[in-house]
Amino acid sequence: MFLPENEEYTVFLPFRFRIDSKAAKQRREMNMVNHLSWGRLVFVFPVFFSALLVVAQERHEKKETYTVGPRAILTVVNDCGPITVRASRTGKVLVTMVWHALSVEFINEQHGDRLDLRAKSDSSGANLAEYTVLVPTAEMVTIRSPQGNVFVQGVSGDVALETSSSPITISDVADAHIKARSLSGSIKISEVHQSHVDLYSVKGDIQLHNVGSSWLEGHSSTGKITYDGDPGMGEYKLFSQFGDLEVSIPSAAKADIKARSFKSDQDIHVPEMSHPN
Repeated sequence: MFLPENEEYTVFLPFRFRIDSKAAKQRREMNMVNHLSWGRLVFVFPVFFSALLVVAQERHEKKETYTVGPRAILTVVNDCGPITVRASRTGKVLVTMVWHALSVEFINEQHGDRLDLRAKSDSSGANLAEYTVLVPTAEMVTIRSPQGNVFVQGVSGDVALETSSSPITISDVADAHIKARSLSGSIKISEVHQSHVDLYSVKGDIQLHNVGSSWLEGHSSTGKITYDGDPGMGEYKLFSQFGDLEVSIPSAAKADIKARSFKSDQDIHVPEMSHPN
């Protein structure tokens, strides 16, 4: 068969074969290594830079200090996260703001002895921003958090708390007037003494532990109410329309218990207790 020179031809064979020299084989292996290395870099670099970006935006923190007079009025509202309020030892209001999204905006304003703190965000979420506020004693504090948990510890004075579905926790409080409201969140109170306490939750449970020498009234429509501890010289009114009610006090405690059920008297069991003198 005659084939003209300087022309390109494709030859079909029944099988493929390749004969490599040692140098060609080394070049081919090197190219494969380079190809795999570059392929790995293409995958790794975007993930690496994305991780750095997430870490950089994950947490931001800022602190502010405010000087107020006695019986100052403090309002804390967080539309996108929890609120923690504790007692301050400095006589000043110390505010710590933490946010996890760039869409969070803090609006803090002071007008004399009135201080308004608010966090809001265009993004939805229950943990986008956090308020931690240290307040002097005998302050008037109002706390509202539609989505985040509320924690109050060691304060006195007038304290009003409100949530939609998040729990409210109050502890180590004395000489205070507490008013807590929640639609479906639970309310937990412990180590509260010589205080006036008013609690209400539509669907959430109410838990009381070591609340003594206080006037307390707790209401829940469908939630369970539990009390354990020594009531001391206090008065306690607990109401649950459809939930259970459990009371546990020491056998040596002097108490006068009166119970009433909307269903029937057979639902009530009150053991013999020592009556107060």
